[in-house]
Amino acid sequence: MIKIIVLSENPIIKIFNITTFENINIDSGEDKLNSLLVLKDNRFLIGGRNGNIKIFNFNNNKILKNLNQHSQEINYIYELHDGRIVTASSDKTIKIWDSFSGQILSTLYGHKTIIKVLLQDKSSLLISVSLDGDIKLWDIFNYQCFFSFFSYYHFLTFTNLIICPIENGFIINHFSEVSLFKRNEDKNSFQIIELDCNND
Repeated sequence: MIKIIVLSENPIIKIFNITTFENINIDSGEDKLNSLLVLKDNRFLIGGRNGNIKIFNFNNNKILKNLNQHSQEINYIYELHDGRIVTASSDKTIKIWDSFSGQILSTLYGHKTIIKVLLQDKSSLLISVSLDGDIKLWDIFNYQCFFSFFSYYHFLTFTNLIICPIENGFIINHFSEVSLFKRNEDKNSFQIIELDCNND
């Protein structure tokens, strides 16, 4: 059975069963929904404008947990490789959760503006990007930021932002600008290579 979840700028979660062509409307109780994460164990999470995160059972569409620790809009929900959940908010914080107990494992501070993107690379690094172009790298085991870089092009829009993890680093592509972040041997610093992708 294959299901599709659709969020909109209202409290309703729409779940479409593309096998039976049936659909279900669920009232989330939130003002506006803008973040979604589907887990591998038949659960899904939604994030709302008021900072709430709700965990649902995909089988019966019932709420399992209500997480209310962010003070502003949830912009991004991400699952780490080990199953922990990470949320980014307009309150300028990142929170790492145990998705089963609902316990906050850590709150990460440091961004000055809205955080919109989270991504884990192929090791133990969490990459976060905020609207002012601040790229931060976090160790997801000791919850410390060990590298911060302001890109010379600000991410005024995230529409054309792509982050791709590679071996020992990652690539950021924003419009025609491409930056390669290659991890040095000390594991705590990066070589940053700007790639010229202009046609002129």
